[in-house]
Amino acid sequence: MIVEKQKARATLLGRRKRAIIILSLLAVVLIAAAVTINHFVRFVPFTDVDGTEYRVMRKAGKFGLYDKDGNKLEAEDEYSFFVTPAGTLVDVDADTGATQIIAQVDTEDGEANDDRNQLLIFPKIGQKELSKLEVHNDKGSFTFLRYDVENDRPDNKFGFAIESSPLVNFDQMRFTELYVNAGYTMCTEKIKDPIKDERGEFSEYGLVSETRTDEEGNPYEYEPAYYIITDIAGKSHKVIIGDMLVTGGGYYAQYVDISGEVEKKRDAVYVLQASVGDTLLDSVETFVSPQIVYQMSVSDYLDVENFSVFRYEGGELPEYVVDFTFIPLEERQGTILANKPFVFEHEALEGYNPNVDNISAALYNLYGLSYEKVCKLSPEDEDFVKYGLAKFVETTDEKGNAVKDIEYTPKYILSFYYDLLDAAGQKASTIKQVVYVSEANEVGNYYAYTFVYEGHPDSDKKDKDEKFLFAYDMICEISAHSFEFLNWKQTKWINNNYIDNNIAFIDTIDIKSGDYSASFDLDNTKTQQDGQNVSSALLEVHATDSKGHDTTTFSTITVMDKDGVYWTVTPTDLSVTNYKGQSGTITSAYLAYNRLGRQVKCYDGYIETYDGYKIKASPDTIEIIAPNGVRKEYVRYATSLFRQFYQTLLVGTIVDEYKLSEAEEAALLADDSKLLLTMTVKDTEGSVKEFKFHKLTSRKAYITINGDGGFYVMTDRIEKILTDAEKFFNNIPIDPMTKN
Repeated sequence: MIVEKQKARATLLGRRKRAIIILSLLAVVLIAAAVTINHFVRFVPFTDVDGTEYRVMRKAGKFGLYDKDGNKLEAEDEYSFFVTPAGTLVDVDADTGATQIIAQVDTEDGEANDDRNQLLIFPKIGQKELSKLEVHNDKGSFTFLRYDVENDRPDNKFGFAIESSPLVNFDQMRFTELYVNAGYTMCTEKIKDPIKDERGEFSEYGLVSETRTDEEGNPYEYEPAYYIITDIAGKSHKVIIGDMLVTGGGYYAQYVDISGEVEKKRDAVYVLQASVGDTLLDSVETFVSPQIVYQMSVSDYLDVENFSVFRYEGGELPEYVVDFTFIPLEERQGTILANKPFVFEHEALEGYNPNVDNISAALYNLYGLSYEKVCKLSPEDEDFVKYGLAKFVETTDEKGNAVKDIEYTPKYILSFYYDLLDAAGQKASTIKQVVYVSEANEVGNYYAYTFVYEGHPDSDKKDKDEKFLFAYDMICEISAHSFEFLNWKQTKWINNNYIDNNIAFIDTIDIKSGDYSASFDLDNTKTQQDGQNVSSALLEVHATDSKGHDTTTFSTITVMDKDGVYWTVTPTDLSVTNYKGQSGTITSAYLAYNRLGRQVKCYDGYIETYDGYKIKASPDTIEIIAPNGVRKEYVRYATSLFRQFYQTLLVGTIVDEYKLSEAEEAALLADDSKLLLTMTVKDTEGSVKEFKFHKLTSRKAYITINGDGGFYVMTDRIEKILTDAEKFFNNIPIDPMTKN
């Protein structure tokens, strides 16, 4: 709208004269460019400089300018220039409907027009001209600064940072919206004759500090929002943002000249677009890109060391949940850990096997954390308390005076080491991240904050003189599913199969229960290995028990007969070759089924060797008669039978946690009457695990591995280990999946 000052400076007659001159110069162009509106078209849209839509319509044989409700805008009599609420003069050709913007409101006191003749509170400041943007509103204060890309932040080429948290990344699209609203102050309206209070201030529009009353009648102190924007030349502009229009179409604003020693408010009230409320009236947290852990890549998110979870359960100290480390493939190929990328570090779980699938799922959730929002950037003590990460405690200072101190009390503490890679993908450094996580809130989500330290992944340096580097400096709300693993029982972290080793790496197995005991010595030296994939194709076993059994299995027997032909006998096959290595045919060989139901090749008669031995290959046995008449017999399927027994061990599972106090556990383990079974397994790399099972109930047994417990198994599986061991010695087929 045209204000009185503008009328004084540019009278209606003056504007008409300028319009006449403009029309005279453009007459030829207008006549040539005029497009006659078809009589059958109801209207043609016209967009004003402020974005308002109008319609050019023909009524009573003449074209005019109308609003969307069909109301004709006012026009100046002599030249028929229509005046829009934004103050724009529009010429509408009454005969053709052609339109032309003739003039608009004059600028004053530092105002400006953009290239579309729209009114700006001050000349436009774009990204290239922006140096600093300082915002103050009822949600807090924050400042964005331009920095030297080459020297200050070579990792971030965008060129701006949040002053209080320069290392924090932010949403660049949101920031663009912010500086556009701040630096491009397009007014949808300039208030005509704005109302002033008794102090001469525009309190009617929310542009002044004052005491207000809320809906419940309670007084509160109101402070209008404002921002200060500075260009790279050092010129600053301050804009106060007041109340929203009752229509919701924008916000009242006032310009403040801060170029002098004293601030000077411009005697004018503007209406800025409603979009300023989404940026200049918002909190800094809505601009920040949430971050709780260092951004991992999909190719190396599993590569963590000393990943640990501790949980407060009401005591003074957090309780240990899990601690594991990733082992690179190149370090474990050809070892007992070939298929186990993780190992437990803490002694409480050292003898147990990690659950690879569950651990991978937990780390994947950490890699792809689902954020709800940034709750607080640069949090103070009160914020840590508010979001359940700390509490205030009363202490005394050196003089005995009571003081309030903060104590960090998160529900969970998550920490791990992670390698940072250089541009070539090589390890550049290691960081240790310690994440404080709150208890779940009312919707199941979590609040988290992270400290980052200079890490020492080497075992002799861990936790020693670790230097604090920085914090991501924000408390974030994390979706419930991302941190679900924090509530896992230990049984989710461990592989329920307490024996989970490749049989090729087993050296000895000893079992003892009451008066019965058995020992199994495994020999895999005849099997050729490729260095990466270890096989057990030629495994042999020597086993004895307390009942006098003594069993030796075989993998292959090769002899030369009297004719110089080489015979090879295996648990399932029979073959011959000549001295040149050429295969031959055994005409008297036949196929039969052994006791395990497997087809094997047999020989009708004896193989007579060149040195006087006789060998008979039957379905279930291999009989060898020495020249002196001594007979020796091998059970042909004995190795397969042992593999079935070993599968019985592999099938044994931990059911769930069974927590005992230290005193309760000590008493149980000291009671020999409760000891059901002791099993010792030694692998070929020298590691020994001792499994003990103590009776808890008729169906439950407490398991310890190398003395560490906390879990239970079913007693029927313990009984099956013993019965299947005796089946092995008695050459009885074993079904690992049955209960007996």
